[in-house]
Amino acid sequence: MSDPNHYPPSIRPALVRRQTGVELFVTLKTRNCSRAEKNGRCDFCGLGLLDGNSGSPLHVSEAETQIYGMLEDLRKQGVNPQTILKLSLISMSDSLLNPKTIQPAALYRTLELLRHAFSGILEVSIESRADMIEAKGLIEVGQEITRLFGIDSRRQIACGIETADEDVRLSTGKGITNLHIYEAATILGQEGFGLRGYFIYNMFEHTLPTRRLALMEAINFMVDITASAGVQPSILILRGYVPADKQDHPRFRKFSEVSDEIALRDLRLAAVHAKSRRLTLEVDTTVEDQQSASAILEAGVNILSPRYINALRAYNLSFDPNCLR
Repeated sequence: MSDPNHYPPSIRPALVRRQTGVELFVTLKTRNCSRAEKNGRCDFCGLGLLDGNSGSPLHVSEAETQIYGMLEDLRKQGVNPQTILKLSLISMSDSLLNPKTIQPAALYRTLELLRHAFSGILEVSIESRADMIEAKGLIEVGQEITRLFGIDSRRQIACGIETADEDVRLSTGKGITNLHIYEAATILGQEGFGLRGYFIYNMFEHTLPTRRLALMEAINFMVDITASAGVQPSILILRGYVPADKQDHPRFRKFSEVSDEIALRDLRLAAVHAKSRRLTLEVDTTVEDQQSASAILEAGVNILSPRYINALRAYNLSFDPNCLR
């Protein structure tokens, strides 16, 4: 049974600055999403239904408890600390840059603890909604990352863009416009951050041709919208699924079902296109730890074939599209 005080960590293979290693995803238990409280949750948001706290920002002692628990999980899993080259902080709320979600001191303490635990980290990614990115908060976060991880460390803000189609974003409750993304990219470029866009590969009711087209559009969108902003883009393609205990929930819309074989073919085409446009494209395996694997199995999503997982792992360690076969 997992510890109720923190979410289990998730890891996946990663190529970071030409070094092969691991990306560590740390999900902080924070207050519920403020946008959901006002406007209703996104049709595809699973974290929004989880057990967040009552609404107060995460403070230092709470953050410490979560990080210590997560570090113990990694120790029990036998993860080599020296292999962790990238850190991604995510939450069940709207933005880790929002002081109403997490106190700045708690965010900095979280980064400090993880820096001491994993001295080889070269890149840091912090999650935020695109419409909640402001220069003032970024300056302070950037200074803290530089202090802890060194002047040569790379830093990103990860935004759930989900799809290049603004109409779909709005109709599914995401509420993020193209203008929001462009303005966020501009601020990030000015403050020395990269923009990492999360996109869902199998959005609702997509047929085979529209899925492939959506992948190509996502790549073009990220390259084009960031070009004039002067920000370094990257893209992470995720495969959506609804948790087993939420499949009958009236709010959730079903993701498009995709076989492993077709998914590999689509992702290979996307990887080739991304390479031609000089965009770093990563794919999410989502099953590097037992917690994620169990959740996906319970959701009835058949994406655990060894061939599929091994292909994605190999690609993430090389960015060679030929691995996706």
